[in-house]
Amino acid sequence: MQDLQRIHPFELVQYEENLWGVYFPAHDRFEIFDDLEMEITGYTWIDIIEFYLEHQLTELQGAFRYEPNEESCELQGSFENIKGFILNFRPLYFNDHDLSLLIEEMREEWY
Repeated sequence: MQDLQRIHPFELVQYEENLWGVYFPAHDRFEIFDDLEMEITGYTWIDIIEFYLEHQLTELQGAFRYEPNEESCELQGSFENIKGFILNFRPLYFNDHDLSLLIEEMREEWY
């Protein structure tokens, strides 16, 4: 249960015994995307997550599937993989400076 408290405020949904989902509302952290003059959708979050995995958490590359749309992105995988991702990504997600830097690096490298 303590692990779930550390994942807050992300909402976890259990679909099957070993299939969980976590949602990233597209417009969360809007101010960062506005400052970077970048459109934000659920598809943008896929790019950010994949870039983060490629550069910071390589052991989880390929561990997730995504359900994006214009309003959100759902990351789906095992509870342990989602927990590992969130516990690593959460500090960056709430740090405006670091999240902006990650997005800028992603734009330079991928776009």
